[in-house]
Formats: sequence, C-alpha cells, structure tokens
Amino acid sequence: MAFDLPRLRSGLMLAPIFSPHIVLSTLLCLVTLVMAPNFRALSILCLFVMGVYPQLLSQAQEDVPLVHRWVIEPNLECFSFKREPKEIFIDLARLKSPVDSYRLSEARNIALSNNQIRDESKAEAIEVILQALRAENANRPVRQALVSALLKLTDGSEFNELWQLSMADEALRGFVETALIEWKNPSAQAVWLSRLTDTTTPEADLQLAIRGVAAINAQAAHEPLIALIRSDDLGLPTKMLATRSLGALTQTELEPLAKELLDSQRFAKEQLAAQLLVNHASDLAQQLMTKILNQSFAPAQVIAYRWCTEHRLELARELAAAMLQHTENEIRLLAVNVLHRFDDPTSLELQGQLLNDRNVTVRQTVRDHLIEKSQLEPLQATVNAILTEHLQADTFEGAEQAILVTVALKLAERSPRLVELLEHPRPEVGIRAAWALQQLVERPEDLAAIHLHCQHWTERIVADVLFQDVHETDVLRLAFAFQALGHNAYLPADEMLRVYVPKNSQRMRTNARNAAIWALGEIWRGRLDSGLEQPLAERMLDPAIVDAEAETVKYVCAIALGKIGNPSSITQLEASPEKMPAPIGHAVNWSIEQLKNASQTVEEKD
Repeated sequence: MAFDLPRLRSGLMLAPIFSPHIVLSTLLCLVTLVMAPNFRALSILCLFVMGVYPQLLSQAQEDVPLVHRWVIEPNLECFSFKREPKEIFIDLARLKSPVDSYRLSEARNIALSNNQIRDESKAEAIEVILQALRAENANRPVRQALVSALLKLTDGSEFNELWQLSMADEALRGFVETALIEWKNPSAQAVWLSRLTDTTTPEADLQLAIRGVAAINAQAAHEPLIALIRSDDLGLPTKMLATRSLGALTQTELEPLAKELLDSQRFAKEQLAAQLLVNHASDLAQQLMTKILNQSFAPAQVIAYRWCTEHRLELARELAAAMLQHTENEIRLLAVNVLHRFDDPTSLELQGQLLNDRNVTVRQTVRDHLIEKSQLEPLQATVNAILTEHLQADTFEGAEQAILVTVALKLAERSPRLVELLEHPRPEVGIRAAWALQQLVERPEDLAAIHLHCQHWTERIVADVLFQDVHETDVLRLAFAFQALGHNAYLPADEMLRVYVPKNSQRMRTNARNAAIWALGEIWRGRLDSGLEQPLAERMLDPAIVDAEAETVKYVCAIALGKIGNPSSITQLEASPEKMPAPIGHAVNWSIEQLKNASQTVEEKD
C-alpha cells in the first residue's frame, strides 16, 4: 500500500471525519504499532500522512495539484513512499499442484499481478498451464483462472492452440475470443465468418464475430455485414456493431447503403448511416454527414461532426460556433479542438467562452489551450481579455480555471483581483485564489490586504470554540494565504501568526498551524531575535500521548528552527526521538545540517 500526500483538485466537497482513507490509515497505524517496535518509523509516517490529509475529498477532475509551500520548501521528498516495481517468480509447484485451490490461487496471482514476471519463469509456466487445459481435469473456475494467467504471460504465439482448446469448452471460449479480438489475432477468422451467414447463431456469439472480423480487417466479411445491416431479425445493438465494423473495414462505396438507411424508417437510422461513413472522404459522404448534422439525433451528430474534423476541417471551423452551443459534451469538445487548430483571435475568443463550461473536460481543455496560445505574441491580448472576463464573472467554473491559467503564466499583476476572490462564496475559487497568491503576490498593498483577510479569519477561529463556524475549506484557504505572507517575509503578520504556535488542544486547526509556523520560519530566516526557538522546540518535542501534538506541526517546527538558524537549536533538534524515514526525522536532519553549515561558514569567516 502506498501513502501519498493528498493534492487538492477541482470539485471540492466536504467529507465526513471518518472517511475511508482516514479509517484505513488509522487501522494500519494501530496494527503497525502493536506488531513490533521496529516499525515505529513506519507508523509515524502513516500518522503523518493522516495529518496532512485535509478533511476534504476531491472529485479527481483535474491534474493541477494545489500544493502547500511548506510541503515542498524544502522539498525533502518524505511525504510518500512507494514500493518499487520488482520482478517476481511464478510458484510452479503451486501451479502444478493437484489441489485446485492452490492452482486457482497462483493463477489469479499471475493474472492480477502488477509486478514484472521474470522471463525465465514464463516459458515453463505457459507449458504447465497448457498441459492443464489439455487434460481438462480442472473445474471451471480453475480453467478460467488458468486462461487469464496464460493471457498475462503469452506473447501471442499460443493463441492458435488456445483457440482450438476453447472451441470445445464453453467456459473458456468467451475469454479466448475476447483476447483474440484485443490482440487482432486471426485464429478464429473462419469461425467468425461462418457465424455471419448462419441464421441460427446466437446474437451474443454473432456480436463477437462482428467485432472479430473488424479487428483482423477481414475483407471477406463485407457482404455478410451488409446483409446483417439490412436484416429485420436482429436487435439494434447488433446492427450498431455491424455498421461500425463495416465502416472500419471499408473506405469507399458505402454511400448508397448509408442513404438507404437514412431514407428508411429504422430507429437510430442516422447513427447507423454515420457509422458506415466514418472512413469515407467523398463529396457524397459530406452531403450525407451534413444532413445527419442537421437532424436532432445527438449520437449521430457526434459522429458526423467528428467526421468533419477529420475530413473537412474548414467546414468544421465554419460550424464550430454553433457546435459550441450543443448539448453534447463531446461535440463541444470537438469544436474546441477544431478552433485550437487556428491561430486567430476570433477562434481563441470562441474557445474562451467555454472556460466556464459545465463539463470539466471541456473547460480544462480550454484552459490548456489558453496557456499554449499565450506563447503566441499576437494572441496574448486575447488571452488576457478572456482571463479578465472570467475572473470578473459570477460563475465559479470560469473563475477557478482562469486562476489556474494566471498561475501557469505567472501573471503577478492580477494579484489584486485574486485578493478580492479570497472572499468568493465558492470554496473552489477562494482556495485557488489563495493558492495562487502564495506563488504570485509581491506588492505591499496586496500583502496588507491578505494580512487583513487573515486577521479576520484568525479572530473567527479563536471565537469558534465549538468548531462549528469555521469550515475546513476556510482553513485551507487561510493556510495558503499564510504562505503568501511567509513567502514574502511579511513581518507585520508576525504577531498574528504566533497565535498558531501553541497547541491549545488544536483549537487553531492543524492545517492553519502548519502554514503559520512555516511562514514564521520564512519571516525570521537567519535572524536570531525571534524568540521563537523555545516555543517551536517545545512543540517539536511534545511527548504527550493524550492530546498529542500533530505530526505535521512537529515537522514544520523542526524546519522553522533550521531556517531561523540559532546554533543553540542543534541540541533541541538532536533530542527529537523521531528518526528517518519518518518525515520528522527528515526535517530534523535537514535543520541540523543547515545549522552546522551556517556555524562552519561563520568560523571560516572569523
């Protein structure tokens, strides 16, 4: 199991305190502590990760991490550990065992393993599995597991024999046929072609055959597939597969059949016709696809507009403005990608309208396009206009994306607006604005405004005795704002930030305390008149079991001592019982090294 530092993403939502992640981590830590004292460092790491995990889950919509500065400055790379992929041997004794449960277990281990299997183990294991399948003496679950294991091990050379074995074994045939299709293997070609013309073939088997002939590009299936499409005896799913397969096999001469379908009364006729023409580039195909686009059947319109993007780019560009208003997410995304292929302001302005699209993939794509287009000097003014529009708009979707673009482009001049957005009613915007400010803000007047915001929320936290008035989203926004002040060594915030140093039964919220103490370390970096050494050391060395100090707070206290740079802190740091690989151990080692290097530099100067 890997424990990774959580990263806030788009679509924030509150989570219960007893979320599955925290419950699992807690149980693991308790078990680890009980097992043996040698595992203490591991347990500390587990507890630490629980500490940095905010009581906030996120819908994993975007891959833009909102990382706290205290996590990566300094970046000691101690917040996650993952087992390196390793090579494993196959337990051939279990695979050969006459006991079904042993064979079943080992076969499943092979099939489900994410580890690299040693090459020298594969050949013998494949032969053992084939022998078992030839013998037909294992029960159905074991045979299926053996086939799954073989498919994991094979390079495809065993498929012909595997297909022959499965033809007489209904328990295996579905597994093997699906694998043949995925591998584009022609071993079953004769059977697939015969099924297409056999009216007694069950539709499930017919569908496998239709998929199979397309996968192996069996041109002999052309006429049988047309017959299936015209048949009145088959269900719509089978006909959909048939038109899709025929369209994949054929690039010409299907226009008459597509027109025949469009002129019929069949249900979903537009989609059936569109699927036939996906690889056709003729003018008649364009006429038919345009006709389909003008209909109201959305699934067919998706196919038709995608055809335009691939075969008639200028037409797709001409239609893009209308397609941006379509109810189908995929069509709007196609239109956005079409517009991105043109480097003119109008195309970019049209894209920019969808920075607040209701679909996260669409707005994320527009965001990435804006970042890319900003590298073209003639389009920079258009990008800026789009950002201004969405940062001032009422919709939170556009604002959160505009903030991410602002950070990517390092537009520090937008800090005043980001400060205003700290008070946005949606946490997605307020938290992102604070995160952006910790990277961009520089002007004294903006820092003063952030300080005022932080003072207001500090007062609310102090007054929130019952932990009811201030939500975790408020705390996260405040933590990022603290780091904006700390990154700029904003001394006027010193008195306010010191309120967060005492444990005070965690009244001041762990996430806020982490950021505040980190910020104090930045403000007092290299200065020996802070008076913080003793309070920080007490927090770092807090031995309490009941109302224990947060592990993350101990970490940032150790880091702050190293930044402040008082040589007397070495003794306190060395007194810490926490050792690597626990994050506190990393922090202690880093700070001791900083202090010793500083002392050595002073001695050399003297």
